[in-house]
Amino acid sequence: MKGKVAEVSEDPNSGNITLVAENAVTGEKIRQTVDLAVLATGMQPTAVNAKLPADLNYNADGFIINDFEKGGMFATGCANKPVDVVSSNQNATGMALKAIQTLVRR
Repeated sequence: MKGKVAEVSEDPNSGNITLVAENAVTGEKIRQTVDLAVLATGMQPTAVNAKLPADLNYNADGFIINDFEKGGMFATGCANKPVDVVSSNQNATGMALKAIQTLVRR
């Protein structure tokens, strides 16, 4: 099942894992006990090891920190933080609007 996981808990007696998730296809909330749950893998930006040749600020994990006062370049999606596709698209729309605001101010 593909869905957004809301809760993961372990039964202390049996050791089984219970997932509470929203099914991405039907939208229904599902509670299921499983032996094994595979969630999203970890995400690490490539800039953690080799910084981009630009005047950018990075957090300790290597993600770009936007500087709205300075303007110029804005990171979106996975360059800014670990996000899924939908959140990345929303973030990109927001950063495009922020870039427009920055240009209008100048």
